[in-house]
Amino acid sequence: MSNLKHRVVQSLLMLTTASLIAGCAVPRAMEKTEKLAQQGQLEAAIDVLQDAKKESPKDMRLDSAMYKQLDQLVGRYYQEAEEALAADDEQTALARFETVLKYDNGNMRARQAINQIDNRKHLKELLAEARVMAESRPDDALKLIHKVLEERPSWADAIKLRDTLMRRVAESKTLSPALGASLQKPVSLTFRSHNLVSIFDTISKLAGVNFIFDADVSKSATASISAKKTTAEDAINLLLATNRLRKKVLNHNTLLIYPANGSKDKEYRDMAVKTFFLSHANAKSVSSALKMTLKTRDIHIDERINAIVVRDAPETLELASRLVLALDRPEAEVTLDVQVLEVSSNDLLNLGMQYPGAIGLGISKADGASEGGGSNIPLNLFSSLKKKDLFVNLGAQKGVTLNMLQKATSMQVLANPKIRVKNGKKAHIEIGQKIPVITNLMTDSGATSEKVEMLDVGLKFEVLPTISLDGEISVDIDLTVSSLGDVEESPKKAKYYRINQRKTKTTLTAKDNETQILAGLINREDRDNKSGLPGLSQLPLLDRLFGNREGSNAKSELVLVITPRIERKLELPGAHVTTFISGTESRVSGESLILRNTEGARLTTGGGNSSAGSSSSDTAVEEPTADVNPANELPMLEAPAEQGVSDVVLPPLTQKSLSYHQTLSIRGWSVTTTLATAANSPRMIAIMTQVNTKMQPQTALLEKVEAATITAWREMK
Repeated sequence: MSNLKHRVVQSLLMLTTASLIAGCAVPRAMEKTEKLAQQGQLEAAIDVLQDAKKESPKDMRLDSAMYKQLDQLVGRYYQEAEEALAADDEQTALARFETVLKYDNGNMRARQAINQIDNRKHLKELLAEARVMAESRPDDALKLIHKVLEERPSWADAIKLRDTLMRRVAESKTLSPALGASLQKPVSLTFRSHNLVSIFDTISKLAGVNFIFDADVSKSATASISAKKTTAEDAINLLLATNRLRKKVLNHNTLLIYPANGSKDKEYRDMAVKTFFLSHANAKSVSSALKMTLKTRDIHIDERINAIVVRDAPETLELASRLVLALDRPEAEVTLDVQVLEVSSNDLLNLGMQYPGAIGLGISKADGASEGGGSNIPLNLFSSLKKKDLFVNLGAQKGVTLNMLQKATSMQVLANPKIRVKNGKKAHIEIGQKIPVITNLMTDSGATSEKVEMLDVGLKFEVLPTISLDGEISVDIDLTVSSLGDVEESPKKAKYYRINQRKTKTTLTAKDNETQILAGLINREDRDNKSGLPGLSQLPLLDRLFGNREGSNAKSELVLVITPRIERKLELPGAHVTTFISGTESRVSGESLILRNTEGARLTTGGGNSSAGSSSSDTAVEEPTADVNPANELPMLEAPAEQGVSDVVLPPLTQKSLSYHQTLSIRGWSVTTTLATAANSPRMIAIMTQVNTKMQPQTALLEKVEAATITAWREMK
């Protein structure tokens, strides 16, 4: 039994000792944690707390300290990671975010940041790819940059490259990159009432572009066109527009031609969906702009994330992207440094003899009570009246007083708020207190009741700034200053206050950092109180001897000093963003119906339809002789594939000339063939044939003439 008691006592002692040790361990751990935190070793501090937590898992002090240190670590590492990302040091940023996850595994912001860092590597590759293709394929590069900015909209390098590419594309106005290389070849065409399909066939041979025609395209339709030294792109667009046709790009050298009507548009026109995430503009406002400008109908607004989802044709979405880029701009902001001063002065002069306002005669009773204050005096008092029973009552003043007081007070009440506000947004400042005011309410039965309402008294200041593009700020100001006045009393003896109020409402204009002062809101009150002996106090020069005069002069002036400082101006986009082609009234498109001149020559166009049986054609393309190349070398160009030349043989060309002109007689036809190269444009070559006859030539013959010209050029090269 004694052994059992001994073991129990020993166990209790061990438990008590362990508890004491644990109780001392927690303060030591927290003290060590504070020292480590002060030294900036936040990770070590958290490790100490975690070890202590294992020993004392239920100690709330450790939990509180853990949350505190973890919050400091997360805040510091977030800041260091953002600074590292700004310096393009992704490895350091990644290490900081991974450390945050080590101690706070559920931190969603750190997980998202790590995913974004991984994505940044891919975006860098896309940016590098866009830079490589910027010179040769600016349209492709621009589309790639748009994808990059959709995922990382504030990337300065990508924004700079995007602006450069947009300027370049806007200046060149090239076709979509899928056909840009082939359709930029220079061509000269003259057709009068010629079969439309044949015209496209000729363009196909000149530019190397394939055409596929919808079954509803009329095979007998005719057209007329006269265009010298233009591009195949412009000629195709003009033919399509004048013959109510449209095209669809199938691949780099193939176009589908179909009638321009609603049913065919629905069948062939691709539709795409794009989501625009807005950073600054209001989604409803941008949606209205898209509907009004681009006639976009399928628009969904997600106000929760300030985004717009648009479904339309790809070319319309490209125009929508430029419009959104122009509208989604951060607003200008201004800081208003406001000083509201209320300068009040109060001058008081109280000089003269203050005489009692009333003198009374009283009778004192034997018990010391006074009868002078009542209106009824018993007559039997006079029978025993003695001198000591009479007294004179001089009122509360107790005699004559000499007043000699002059006082001057001055007070300044200064409010100096600074407020930052966006352009066109209201800012409201209110400084003061709420004063209870009693109002009487009368019911239908005639009974009255009192109600207490709270009235705002103090300073109310409301401004609405408008920042112009030239740096001037127009400010609408509404200023109200109110204060407590005299105390009044209601018929039911309830007290209330009069409210003194001064208010101004104006609009002023100031330049950036220019101070404007609004003053002159003056409240002035003069008082002159006279009292004294009747008659004598009215005598000149003696009024102060036989009376008292108290005068006061109170003046209060309100002064408003306001200095606007522009914090951020509206960043205007360039003309390449704000101005772009949007198609015709009936169709939205980024293409314009123009004929570009590849050599600066004047271009003419004509269109018409006639019956197929009576049509005649002239394929007249007469290029002027190009300037002589100083290097006396022909450009190395890629010529079309060779064709059979068994019936047509041209004289050889020499290296000494850059142009060739020869008139031949072939099977009774008079054919003039001209080959020219332009020295000022090494990538340009024009091959032309002109048939000088009124009769319709055979197509095969013209092809052979063209092939012979190409062969002659190759031999010369």
